[in-house]
Amino acid sequence: MQNSLFDLQNRYASLSEAGDPLERLNAAIDWELFRPILSRIDAKERKSTAGRKPTCRVLMFVTNGCKLIQRND
Repeated sequence: MQNSLFDLQNRYASLSEAGDPLERLNAAIDWELFRPILSRIDAKERKSTAGRKPTCRVLMFVTNGCKLIQRND
């Protein structure tokens, strides 16, 4: 099955209509306020640029927060 050009856009629209909890969280919380705190996790400098790039800590924080909310529902 091949996805059409608008499949993802339609999926996002249906999530918004259903009351996407992430949209409500993004409207209420400025996630960038947590970046300085979360940046202390990776205080060490990388020795080289080889390997996987570091994952965005703010994105991981948001993802884990959503998991906690869904588990408590």
